[in-house]
Amino acid sequence: MPPFLLRVLRLLRIVRILRILKGVKGLRDLVTTIILSLPPVFNVCSLLALVMFIYAVLGMHLFATLVLQDNVESHANFQTVGNGMQLIATDCN
Repeated sequence: MPPFLLRVLRLLRIVRILRILKGVKGLRDLVTTIILSLPPVFNVCSLLALVMFIYAVLGMHLFATLVLQDNVESHANFQTVGNGMQLIATDCN
């Protein structure tokens, strides 16, 4: 199939979904609510990333000179900001 025809078929699929959203008020309200809630969710995620970055830098300042052992290995340490943020993210679970 030519690429142009595939694009037209994809566009028709999207138009069909939009038609369904026009007809069903509850679904339209749900999609609108999700779209309107994306900026606040982005703000919360940005704040969480900032807090994790601050704790990673603090961990680097306090624990960067620890000798690598069983629990402090090459991937789970505060020697770099990336390793610190990864350690904080995995230990939150």
